[in-house]
Amino acid sequence: MVLDPGHGGTDSGAVNTKYGLTEKVQNLDVARRLEALLEGDGYTVCMSRTKDVALSNNDRYSYANTTGASVLVSIHMNGSSSSSADYTTTLFGKWRKDKKLANTVFGSLSTLPAAGGTGTIATWTPYSFASGVLLKSEMPATIAETVFITNDREGQLLSDGTGARSAADSTSPQARHRRLPDNPLAHRKNRRPAHHPARPNLLS
Repeated sequence: MVLDPGHGGTDSGAVNTKYGLTEKVQNLDVARRLEALLEGDGYTVCMSRTKDVALSNNDRYSYANTTGASVLVSIHMNGSSSSSADYTTTLFGKWRKDKKLANTVFGSLSTLPAAGGTGTIATWTPYSFASGVLLKSEMPATIAETVFITNDREGQLLSDGTGARSAADSTSPQARHRRLPDNPLAHRKNRRPAHHPARPNLLS
């Protein structure tokens, strides 16, 4: 599978000024943690970026389309002017190509514990979004809007690593402590293997 940490470089994404957090850094942190979990379980993972650089949507879907991967998950966090806003959701581009994956990832993210400590995180039903990363990728793709980085409690959890670890755990196929037999989140090494082509020049 391809993991695509959103934003990067001069594009910081959403910002939590209270805790000095930027979405670009947190997205990469979650993606790296998720990469380790997936590879530990025998999955092949390709990363669109591994450091703090800016990538265009064209860079992202073009790279994904060269990997031979089965799915693409773009890791993001939401932002709001309200420090209390917080929910998780996923986005899909093409209904037939992407919606099943978006629903699968959403089902896992819905198990995230609420930042306030009681129950699970609020959810927003997956919805269609006209992103080039989604529309022009050749494999099923989704954008995972994991949590609100601007939420005060989420910011606190992200600042000590707890939030990023929870987001990675909940995006993993093992999130519900069982393997999803038809889970399109990743593809196994004993199936058609993905290869690791050169990333866009910005990453060299």
